[in-house]
Amino acid sequence: MRRSEKAVTKADELYRIIDSCDFCRIGMINETFPYIVPVCFVRMDDAIFFHCAREGMKNDLVRLNPNVCFEMECDVSIVPSENPCRWGVRYKSIIGTGRASFVEDPAEKERVLAALMRKYGGTNDSFFFEQASIDATSIVRIAIISLTGKQS
Repeated sequence: MRRSEKAVTKADELYRIIDSCDFCRIGMINETFPYIVPVCFVRMDDAIFFHCAREGMKNDLVRLNPNVCFEMECDVSIVPSENPCRWGVRYKSIIGTGRASFVEDPAEKERVLAALMRKYGGTNDSFFFEQASIDATSIVRIAIISLTGKQS
């Protein structure tokens, strides 16, 4: 990283940034061009999880090549200046790589869906998921391989 004074290197700080971000962009490898898609996500231990339909581009690309990258940022604000060349941005960001796989165990799928609901829907722990909805949903687990964090 060119600006080493902005680097975040401690695992607990990196995870704190990840946990405070609302959205994550997943980069996947297509035949000719990269494919990037924003997702709602949750981190659990050393993995990131997101959900999607059982069919579609994300599923196809994970099956084609499970190596992915991801990016997220939070606490973003523009810092204006009277000098146009001195404007800045405050932020915290993460860039990482990982290996994607599908969660097949119904109990683990339900656990991930409940964690997603807690993150985006509040602290209620009594979520009920119909089995048909669980069966119709893919849960993708990204085992984190590398993380780079930056804050300004």
